[in-house]
Amino acid sequence: MRAATSSSSLRQLQALGRHLSRIETPRLVVMESAFAYNREKMDHVFNVHENLLKCDFRPHAKAHKSPAIARIQLEDGAVGFACQTLTEAEACVKGGAKDILVSNEPQLQADSLKRLVDIASRIDSLKVCVDHPHQVACLSAAVMQYNPKVNVECVIDVDVGQGRCGLSTPAEAVTLAQSVLSLEGQGVTFKGGIQAYHGGIQHIRDPVDRKNESDVVVQIVEEVRREFARAGLLITSVTGGGTGSFTMEGNSGQFTEVQPGSYIFMDADYCANHDDIFKPSLFVLSSIISIGDGRLVLDVGTKGMDYSCIKSPVFYGSVPDGRGPVEVSPYFGAAGGAAKGITVHCAGDEHTVLKGSNESLRSLVGERHCARPGGAVLIQPGHCDPTANMYDHMLYVDDETATVKDVWEINRAAGG
Repeated sequence: MRAATSSSSLRQLQALGRHLSRIETPRLVVMESAFAYNREKMDHVFNVHENLLKCDFRPHAKAHKSPAIARIQLEDGAVGFACQTLTEAEACVKGGAKDILVSNEPQLQADSLKRLVDIASRIDSLKVCVDHPHQVACLSAAVMQYNPKVNVECVIDVDVGQGRCGLSTPAEAVTLAQSVLSLEGQGVTFKGGIQAYHGGIQHIRDPVDRKNESDVVVQIVEEVRREFARAGLLITSVTGGGTGSFTMEGNSGQFTEVQPGSYIFMDADYCANHDDIFKPSLFVLSSIISIGDGRLVLDVGTKGMDYSCIKSPVFYGSVPDGRGPVEVSPYFGAAGGAAKGITVHCAGDEHTVLKGSNESLRSLVGERHCARPGGAVLIQPGHCDPTANMYDHMLYVDDETATVKDVWEINRAAGG
């Protein structure tokens, strides 16, 4: 018997070929031209930096969690994916990935470990970050219990300044590597890999200041390399570097692969960096549901858009009624319309409010959308990763016609 299609999936598929003004809101939207630009720009960046060209491209899938985008990034030369959760890893496997790095420490519940071994059974290489010998022992036991034919590669996670996961000293990293080696042949292996990722520096606005912090990351990697060498161990791979810093770590000569993820979408937080080289492609399609003196109220709030990094999302443009491309606001950018005295802010679970003088609002969204409720607009979220995790699908949209070309599944789950 054929499996039933969920009502959510049916609604998404019904969007195919429709103009954005006819789409039920709120929805997650990817604009084709910027998405294509970001793909081409990433290829260009790799080819103009000599040392970066020597690094592998391992995009982080937590930005999209999408099998369709995973397939696209494999076409773009990705060696595999970094994934923060098993749900993201499963999405990438569904998209054809054969090489996965779980860039977070493993959950040690029996069901999670069984899922992890199942993923390892379906691909060529599964790597998992670890920072404690108990994690290694649990991984080993799980592999031996569920599928002794596979091997999970343990990557030593090093804290390079964020104060989150990872080992604090080079000596601790060596000790943990030796712990993995003591279980060689029992489902786990150490092949000389470490992770040195610092998420805390990605949004330092000034690129000079960000480069200074990135240099500290590189120095720590050099210290870890020396400690491993003194112990007779060789570091063969170093992974890290996000959208804000991957060119810096990649050009250091110390990293063998980089993990930019948000580059494919961008968001208001990344676009506020002074040197962002990618274009925003991800937006939330929302409707104006109420009009008041000096305010427009939208039908999306914290249930449909993340506000955690930048409290104010950014207004992108208005959708014309019935036909034609999105009318991009002349004030679009990190200022978010502030130059016209307009603020965009969260007003609860289901509401975002645009505030300003009536004249400035007309200038921002157009006379037509200020005249009556019902008009559709696009908002750039503050943070793309958690925003994508609020939707089951995203709509891939032709800029020139503002019509839906494709519908892409998102493998989301509680906790990401």
